[in-house]
Amino acid sequence: MKAYSRYINDSHIEVKVQGVPKSIWFKAIDNKFKLSSTSLGNLLLLTAFPIAMKKGLDLEIEEKCCPVLVNNLNLVGSLWHQWRPDKFVKKSKVICKPNNIPSYPTQPAGCSKAIMAFSGGIDSTYALASRINNGNFPSVKSCIMINGFGYNLEDNSFYDEQFEKNKILLDSFSVGLKQVSTNYKKVVAWYPFFHAMGIAAIMNLYSEEYKVGVIGLDYTIKEEKVLGAWGNLTILNLLYSSKELIIEPVGSDRNRIEKIGYLADMNLLNNITVCNFIEETGSNCGNCEKCIRTMLMFEANNLSHESIFKEELNVEKVKDIKIVKNTQYIFYKSLAVSPSLKQVYRQLINVKISNFKQKENEGTI
Repeated sequence: MKAYSRYINDSHIEVKVQGVPKSIWFKAIDNKFKLSSTSLGNLLLLTAFPIAMKKGLDLEIEEKCCPVLVNNLNLVGSLWHQWRPDKFVKKSKVICKPNNIPSYPTQPAGCSKAIMAFSGGIDSTYALASRINNGNFPSVKSCIMINGFGYNLEDNSFYDEQFEKNKILLDSFSVGLKQVSTNYKKVVAWYPFFHAMGIAAIMNLYSEEYKVGVIGLDYTIKEEKVLGAWGNLTILNLLYSSKELIIEPVGSDRNRIEKIGYLADMNLLNNITVCNFIEETGSNCGNCEKCIRTMLMFEANNLSHESIFKEELNVEKVKDIKIVKNTQYIFYKSLAVSPSLKQVYRQLINVKISNFKQKENEGTI
């Protein structure tokens, strides 16, 4: 399968994949992309390779690209085939012409500027906080907010509201905020598998200016081992790195409960957005599963959740929780052993965890 990129202008790039009717487009809002010809090839790889894996095909490209990224993505194809042969029937690989391998170095030595994906949620806010004024890591100079991943491209009202909230926070740290809109999620699909790969692709749009791209993790390494394969794992994120842009996954050192405690100590919880229905409610509803789970995590830290949730936490809400996937199960497992959480909540959560594992063992999930 072949793929091509189309450089329309400094703020608009498209990727066309053979056999896919729609092009995948990336548009900068109020900023310009900064990338080399090799970075454009890397963008093409990270955008088109998920489609090749879905179709069980190899990806053939003619543009210049990084040999490190080529080798990394070949390993990604092998990993997904081993993890989920039901979905990925072949070890897809990248095929590129030897004369399209660039010479190195292309980046100045000692480059210490990092760019970060930022949504305003717990994981991205923790990733930001852990890197601010930390001289052991590249300094975060700018963040990217992506319209089209968690937001409806046809209605920008809630996206715009969240952007302003995020900008106020980042301004307080003298960190810039870039905007990119894309239809990547709609065209590539299978978003749970390819979420972080899409973020890495977008970060490559700025790889002439930044050497490191930071992506916030949802789970610790220990939790990832229990969780199994999904699209935002430490090992996968590292494999989206090239010589142009090193992808740095951040957040495996603390679970979600611990991150909330850390952010509370830094007074960074008041603007956190977590709701599953933010586009419908405009704020954290306090009733959806994710809101209730987060409220429980506040309780586990002996924190009030009134600042970001309009609704109160109660036993009836916890009774209504439904655990239907491993990505939820991991969070509730940590809540079930939290000594600061009320016993009645822990008991209810333990029942739900047991029911989930039973259904999983029976193959009914």
